[in-house]
Amino acid sequence: MALKRTLSLPLITFYGLGTILGAGIYALVGEVAKQAERFTPLSFLIASIIALFTAASYAELSARFPQSAGSALYVRKAFDTPWLSGLIGWVVVLTGVTSAATIAHGFANYFKLFFPISPYFSITVLVLILGGLAIWGIRESATLIMIMTIIEVSGLVLIIFYGRHSFQSLDLTHFSLPTSFNGVFIGALLAFYAYIGFEDMVNTAEETINPEKNMPLAIFLAVSITTILYLLIAWVVISVLTVQELEHISTPLVTIITKQGQSAFLFSIIALISITNGILVQIIMASRLIYGMARQENAPKLFATIYEKTHTPVYATLLVIGIILIFAYALPITTLAKLTSSIILGIFIAIHLSLIKIKCTEKKRPDSFSLPIIFPIIAIVLTLSFLGMQFFLQ
Repeated sequence: MALKRTLSLPLITFYGLGTILGAGIYALVGEVAKQAERFTPLSFLIASIIALFTAASYAELSARFPQSAGSALYVRKAFDTPWLSGLIGWVVVLTGVTSAATIAHGFANYFKLFFPISPYFSITVLVLILGGLAIWGIRESATLIMIMTIIEVSGLVLIIFYGRHSFQSLDLTHFSLPTSFNGVFIGALLAFYAYIGFEDMVNTAEETINPEKNMPLAIFLAVSITTILYLLIAWVVISVLTVQELEHISTPLVTIITKQGQSAFLFSIIALISITNGILVQIIMASRLIYGMARQENAPKLFATIYEKTHTPVYATLLVIGIILIFAYALPITTLAKLTSSIILGIFIAIHLSLIKIKCTEKKRPDSFSLPIIFPIIAIVLTLSFLGMQFFLQ
């Protein structure tokens, strides 16, 4: 039985926008600003360039192979190596759990505005509750994703509205490059985390109407809209808050609202909803992926066990919950964000190589969306350079 194609271009674009936005911008914009300071928009711009080139590879591959399974499928199509596909699958799982652990820290920062309790306690309770929901059989429809996305975007629009006066001081004629790019590049590595998610869009290819046309367009639309929102938010943050303020606050977006004499209650609720949704999505994604790999003998058979009452992979979900908590306890948010970005950059390199291999071995160019081979080649150079930054910059 095939999956039903019900996702139109607007729906899949909203789905992608919601997946990308997630909670990264809520949890990390302050950390990026601490590194890049007044050049925070430049950090987000650099991250967006890497994201757009990578989105191009995913867009073409999704048009060539409009099937679910995403990254692992593309690697298998290019190299026909089962163990490599399994490795990519486990790396994607690792990305999911580190992503969930990262935004769990963001949840703790917002939650303590209401209840000043230990962040580790709030993280533990949150992850256990969401893990229980995942075991119970929570399934998010495209409509629910759209609703959550509207809530997330409304929070960002609220920040832009309260910081709208900062755009009056925008003067690019006196713009000067930083004397040192260290902070900018470190900030860009952190900012790239906020773009992670567009690669998950391709997993809905079998449920998308006319995926050969709509999926590539939806990917570009989602990344472009996200970039505009991020650049506006970054400008507001550095215009409204001083460097000294950024050093001592963990929720800069809330501070922007309070500095305007407004209550931060509504925005904090929006942030908590966005973060909670982001963690739940990652738990479900990672546990289902482990379950699928167990069925293909790329993971212990235990994780292929389905709980009869809920028809969910209970052991795979418990494993994911445990790993998320370990990562959240052991590593600070900046380390988690860098680790997540680094892992996903490695996956992106594999995707670019897969597209190059497919292009070099094909006998004729496909009728679907296709770009010149120079695009994935440039993407590899940019991604490798970006990946190497963290090893040379302190």
